[in-house]
Amino acid sequence: MQIAPWLVFALLGAVMAALAGIFAKIGTQGIDSTFATAVRAVVGTLYVLLVTTILGKWPQARSLSAKSVIYMMLTGIAGVSSWLFEYHALTLPGGLISKVAALDKLSVPLTVVIAVLFLRNEKLLPLNWLGVALIVAGAYLVAYRPFHA
Repeated sequence: MQIAPWLVFALLGAVMAALAGIFAKIGTQGIDSTFATAVRAVVGTLYVLLVTTILGKWPQARSLSAKSVIYMMLTGIAGVSSWLFEYHALTLPGGLISKVAALDKLSVPLTVVIAVLFLRNEKLLPLNWLGVALIVAGAYLVAYRPFHA
């Protein structure tokens, strides 16, 4: 049985995201969350520039359109904003990684809904929508803490 390459890379991305959350929780202890995010961004920038160089991807720059550049800039702003909010949440009282990470996963159903509304090639079946609903329910159940506990 052959595993689709996109699946392998998606799962590796999930593992790295999980590690990033754990490392962030440990790394933000005792320091400002905005500064911690800046360090993460600088390290991430250097790392991706190195990988781009090693893989010889710089010639791709010639094929960039204005639209691509604008959307990549928006992607960067949205991504770093996500980091800023997540890191800040981790430093606040009650900002347990289990709760913050669970609520961060609400990006999945939000992405699906936005994609279905605005991207023409995104179509979901009822079973897929059930999965979206279960992600929402799962995030709630992982993040839920009774007031008296």
